[in-house]
Amino acid sequence: GYLKQTAVSGSTKSVSEEAKSEMFEINEAFARYDEILKRIEDGDASEKNLDALSNAQDDLEAVGGYTQDSEVESVLKGLGFKSG
Repeated sequence: GYLKQTAVSGSTKSVSEEAKSEMFEINEAFARYDEILKRIEDGDASEKNLDALSNAQDDLEAVGGYTQDSEVESVLKGLGFKSG
């Protein structure tokens, strides 16, 4: 994958959070998943929402959402950043 490199001044985010913020496809997939999950948690456990949640989980897996943390950590470690 590609990790956009930009200088960030005044940010209060960690290096890891900054790196993740540029992973738009994963972030959008997490947002869709969270939206559907909230509808279910709010009481709408319809078949439509349960199917949509299953699809959102598949989408997250397909774009690397479940491995995002370990991949970002690995890249940052390779660049000389320490986890913590």
